[in-house]
Amino acid sequence: MAVFTFSETKEAIKKLYPLRIPILLNGATGVGKTAIVKEVAEELGLPLVDIWLAWETRESIGRIPKSNYFSPVFESGAVFFFEHLNRSTPWVRQAVMSVFSERTLGGKKLHPDTLVIGAVNTGKGYTDTDDLEEALLEEFAIINVVPDIDEILSYFSEKFPKFSSKMVPILKRFGNEIRGENRFKQLTPTFTPRNYEYAVTVIDEYRNDPFLKKLLYTVLPQDVVDTVFADLDFSPY
Repeated sequence: MAVFTFSETKEAIKKLYPLRIPILLNGATGVGKTAIVKEVAEELGLPLVDIWLAWETRESIGRIPKSNYFSPVFESGAVFFFEHLNRSTPWVRQAVMSVFSERTLGGKKLHPDTLVIGAVNTGKGYTDTDDLEEALLEEFAIINVVPDIDEILSYFSEKFPKFSSKMVPILKRFGNEIRGENRFKQLTPTFTPRNYEYAVTVIDEYRNDPFLKKLLYTVLPQDVVDTVFADLDFSPY
């Protein structure tokens, strides 16, 4: 299964955004999913509307379309970020399903410029992710976030310059743990009619883009993508 570094995750999100394909970020706790979404929102010039689904009830979801905090997702465009999707109840997930499948919530349409992103933590302590409904997972382009160790070092050096010299040896020593490699289960897209439509849309938009193959990994199983690229002539490959 394909994994994405910080920079690759940001590039994938920004390229999928114009196609209005909902995105699911999967990775260990603390690996940087929220930080990536915040940076993407800033770079796209969109407000970030962040909802922690683990804290929500089905009733509170129903009040979202009437809340001023959430108004940008309906009125002007925003990054609509659903954290802890796997730690929410099945009833809450069912209540927000229309956001991913129909771009509506409570019968109210999302603004065309709204980007929808969900996040899950898979692995030790989060085994309930394994039970996420297939129907839900099939709604997303799935990105498994595993940052490059050099990206992590650069991030800490920028955010904590006073401590970076002391932290670098520690970060290098525990690189795999910090990357979350040993603490999460990767997810892979399934070959469904919806994902096939996503793939066709991606190919139509980015046929000549060097990042095309990586983008297709988010919507189709990796072996399918590899077969397609082996059998067909995709410029510039």
